[in-house]
Amino acid sequence: MSLILSDVQDRIGLLEQKIGELSKAGAFIVPITTLAPEPYDLIKEINVVLQPSDDDYVASFFDANVNATGCSEADALDSLKEMLISRFEYLESLPPEKLGPGPAKQLAVLRCFIRSGV
Repeated sequence: MSLILSDVQDRIGLLEQKIGELSKAGAFIVPITTLAPEPYDLIKEINVVLQPSDDDYVASFFDANVNATGCSEADALDSLKEMLISRFEYLESLPPEKLGPGPAKQLAVLRCFIRSGV
């Protein structure tokens, strides 16, 4: 039991370290709560890491390995929403046997957050 607790404490420590690194880099977490006006619903909010990069901004949804850039924070978030929908539609259109391990995992993650609203 103490081995499991130690593992959990180690993992929490690593997460806290990563959050600290992101904060120093000027990154912050932004929740996406809607995909409107698209015909998709969010099952739960998507926490996106938004960070400056040179003269642009990068919005990243690390769980699904989807990133997008924009000239402002709002543009980066809008681009990420479009990218998430585009990737979801594309992966949903493929037969499961055509998906490799990476795309299959990506689709599984996206299905936990997005569903068709029509």
